[in-house]
Amino acid sequence: NDKPSALTPLAVDDAPAATSSNASPTSQESWDLVPDPAAAEARKAEGNALMSAGDAAGAEQAAGAALQALETTNKAAMRTPFLAGEPKTLALSVGAAAALERGRLDKSIRFVQAGLRHDPDSPPLKTQYNGLKELKRKVETVDKHLKKGYALKAVDALDEAVGALDSLSAEFEGSRLDAYRATLHVRGCHAYSRVRRHEIAFPACNAAVDADGAVGSYAARAAALERDDDYDSAVRDWRAAVEAAGGERAPPEQLSWTDDAGEAHDLRRRLHDGRRLEDQWEKRRDHARVLDLPANVGDLRKESKCKWLKKQHKKMARTWHPDKARGDPNRAARKMREVSAAKEALTGAFGC
Repeated sequence: NDKPSALTPLAVDDAPAATSSNASPTSQESWDLVPDPAAAEARKAEGNALMSAGDAAGAEQAAGAALQALETTNKAAMRTPFLAGEPKTLALSVGAAAALERGRLDKSIRFVQAGLRHDPDSPPLKTQYNGLKELKRKVETVDKHLKKGYALKAVDALDEAVGALDSLSAEFEGSRLDAYRATLHVRGCHAYSRVRRHEIAFPACNAAVDADGAVGSYAARAAALERDDDYDSAVRDWRAAVEAAGGERAPPEQLSWTDDAGEAHDLRRRLHDGRRLEDQWEKRRDHARVLDLPANVGDLRKESKCKWLKKQHKKMARTWHPDKARGDPNRAARKMREVSAAKEALTGAFGC
């Protein structure tokens, strides 16, 4: 049911949420809502300081407090239309954008609902509400596909979710909404790496880590790195995830991470497994897999083995040549070293 509810969601809860260094949109007029002039001036100064410092949590609280004061002491003002540019409308937009900056989509929706309860036909609030609900539907679709293992469908849905967030960014006066964008980067990290489009996956993984440095971002990138056989880097990210969760001595609930398929993992176990995989890759690497040789190459005659080896080495060397490889040049260099090592090892093993 997409009809705005009759809730009055102006009190700010204490649930933990992501933070963002980018400020949400604001206006000095937004803080003039508080009826008492002295309080209005204090709220105005507080709002300006919070937004200039990039304190989305404080901005969300300030917007909620201003609206709550108006709701309880000047109800007549809440019954007039919520027009674009009006202080009370701006305050709702500030609260909604600040909540989304913190990664709190449902709280952002409730801020806008508070105004629609009084003015269901407000053009600016209806536009924001519809945009937020559209974003929520798109993100839920992405998550549904990821949990079912439909990575290609998740990739397509993710593009639509990013488009919905970009539209909201324009509605909220140019705020990039980076904290919530980071959650989409994490989903992209999972989805693109599962379909082995690593040249797209890793920029998304890196953007998520750079945006929030959260446990989920490091863990998502570590899982993606393992899918690309980069176990050394994966171990570093598993270790970073453990540290972000409080260290190896942290309570078990803090060290639990849920992946894109909805499966829970112990980060310490994933770090241990990552070290084991790193050791196996260095000592007992599957060179045939590195060169993408046929599964039955070991059953072929010597001449056929050597023909396949030459063909695939040429193909993979061309793919990972520094002048032709897409994406991170360090990744290309690592792949090129692995291809050369595989060619050397299998030339001897096949007797070519």
